[in-house]
Amino acid sequence: MLPKRFSFGLVLALAASSQAARAQHTEHEHEHNPPTGGVTLDVATVRHRAEAAGPGVLPARVAGAEASRTRSAVNLPFSHPPRLEVDVGRRTNITPGGTGIDVTARVWQEFSLGGLGSARAGYADALKDRAKANAELARRDAIARAMNAWVESRYGREVLLLRKQSAGAAEEMLRIAEVRVRAGTASPSEAALARSVVGSTHAAVLAAEGMIIVADGDLRYATALPPDERLNPVGDLAQTDDRPIDEEATVALAQRNHPTALIARTQANASERGAEVATASGRPFVGLGLSYTHEGTGERVVGGMVSIPLPFVNPNVLEASVLRGEAAVGRAQVVDVQAGVAREVRQAVHERYHARQVREELWNGAVLPGREAMREIMKRYEAGAVDLTTALASRREVLIAEEGFLAAAADVQRADIRLEHAVGGPLPRKMSR
Repeated sequence: MLPKRFSFGLVLALAASSQAARAQHTEHEHEHNPPTGGVTLDVATVRHRAEAAGPGVLPARVAGAEASRTRSAVNLPFSHPPRLEVDVGRRTNITPGGTGIDVTARVWQEFSLGGLGSARAGYADALKDRAKANAELARRDAIARAMNAWVESRYGREVLLLRKQSAGAAEEMLRIAEVRVRAGTASPSEAALARSVVGSTHAAVLAAEGMIIVADGDLRYATALPPDERLNPVGDLAQTDDRPIDEEATVALAQRNHPTALIARTQANASERGAEVATASGRPFVGLGLSYTHEGTGERVVGGMVSIPLPFVNPNVLEASVLRGEAAVGRAQVVDVQAGVAREVRQAVHERYHARQVREELWNGAVLPGREAMREIMKRYEAGAVDLTTALASRREVLIAEEGFLAAAADVQRADIRLEHAVGGPLPRKMSR
C-alpha cells in the first residue's frame, strides 16, 4: 500500500484523467514502459548473465577446478616416493697397513597394506563432489538473485508509469478546479487542494524513481554490469506460467537435488573418506628394497630387503575417530536439511497459489469494476453532481487495488523464482486429464 501522502495525491490525480486517456486503459495498462536505451534485459538475458558471471559463480567454479586438479594429482602409482640410502665408511687393516672405502647404496619403496592410495582417491572424489554441489548452489543463488532484482526493477517501472500518469492528471485536475473556482461552482479550497495534490504526485514520482535506482543497482550487481550502465529491463510482470504443479513431485525432486542437501550429503561423505585416509595412513607399510655394496677390499654385494612394521597400534586413531564423528553428524544433518527443503517448497507452492488468487481477484474483482465505476463518478463530478471528497474516496479504493495488483503480480514472480531455485529448473507439472 502507498504511503498516505502519496496515495492521496494519486487518488485525485488519477481521478482527473481525461475521457481520451480513460479510453486507452485496457487490461494491459501495467505493461512496461517503451524502451529508453541502455542494456536490454529480458528474462532470458538476465538468467544467462547471472549464470555466467553472477556474484559467487566464479569463486565456485575456481573451487571446482581446484578440486578436479586435486583429484588428478592423486593419480600416482605410489603413496610415498622411493627412498635412497647411502652408507660410506673407511675400512682399515685390509692388508698390513692398508685401508679402503666401503660404500653401500639402498633403494626403498614403501607400499601401503591399508589401501592408502584408494582412500586418497576416494577423499579427492568426495571433495570434488562437494565443490560441484557448492557450484550448483552458487549458480542457483545467482539466478534467483538476478531474477528477483529484475522483478523489483520492473515493479519500480510499473509504479513509476502509474505515478507519472497521475502527475499529469493532477495538473489537469488543478486546471479544472481553478476554472470551477472562477466560475463560482467550487470554493477556493478545492483549487488549493488540487495544488496540494500536484505536489504530492510529483513527490510520488520521485519516490518511484528512488525505488528504481535501488532496484537497478541490485540488477547491475546481479548481472555483472558496470555500476553506471543504463538498463532497460523488459517483460510483462503479470505474464507467468500458471499451469498447476505437482507438489509431491516437486518436493521429492528438491529433496534429492537441492544443493544444500547435496552439500550436506557430500560433506558427510568427505568426512567419512577423510577418516579412511587417516586410518589407512596409520596402517602398516611394507618396504621393498635393493642394496648394492662395494667393499674396500674390492668385493661387491647385491641384495634384496623387506621391511614390515608390526601392526600393534594405529597412530592415527584419534584423527580417524574425529572425522568419523563429523561424518555421523553430517549424515544426521542431511535429514534436517531435507526436511527444511520440503518445508520451503511447500510454503513456496502455497505462496504461488495464494499470490495468483490475490492477483486475479484484485484485477477481476476490484480493478476492472472499480475503473468502470470511476468513469461514471468522474462524469458526475465534472457535472457538479458529486463533490471532490466523494470522487477521492472512490478513486482511493481503485488505486489501492491497482497498486495491490502490481504487488501481487510481483509476488507471483517471486514465488516461481523461489520454487525454480529449489528444483534447479522447470517445475514438475500435473498431468492433464
